[in-house]
Amino acid sequence: LTFLSQSLSVEQRETLDPVLTTMNHYEEQVLSYMPAYQKEMESVTQMNDIAVALGERITELLNAQLQQTDHNVRTSEIQLTVTALITLLVGLLIAWFISRQITAPLTHTLTIAERIATGDLTMKVSTSRRDELGQLLNAMAKMNGNLHQMIDDIRVGVGQISTAASEIVAGNTDLSSRTEQQAAAVEQTAA
Repeated sequence: LTFLSQSLSVEQRETLDPVLTTMNHYEEQVLSYMPAYQKEMESVTQMNDIAVALGERITELLNAQLQQTDHNVRTSEIQLTVTALITLLVGLLIAWFISRQITAPLTHTLTIAERIATGDLTMKVSTSRRDELGQLLNAMAKMNGNLHQMIDDIRVGVGQISTAASEIVAGNTDLSSRTEQQAAAVEQTAA
């Protein structure tokens, strides 16, 4: 521009001088701004590099967290499965134990009832249980003892009846013999 202004007339230069001054001033400011702009561009480049590195690190952390979460989920599933199996096994053992606590005494009570039904009153029934099954066994023992006592009483009564019947038969035989003797004596007297 300075070269162009030298080729112009004085009037034209005077008209153009304020524009040239402004342009020169603008050029100086642009030249003074350029180092700041370059520094800004370097900062932008550094920030972009940092942002890319930060994005990569975030992606790595996210992938690591996803892997850890997957591992935790698998571990929790395994623990839940093992816990469920152990709970099921313990439940089955408890059910088996409770069933044995009920069925064994019932089987024993049924055996006692069948023996009583067949007429075997010689067994001894005893239990240390205090629950309902123990009460049932105690009632069976009492019934067994009462039936045994009744049969003994009946046996004694039958024995007494048999003795009385034998005495009656002996008395009848004696009476019959005496009656025959009296009849014979009456026949002899009448003859």
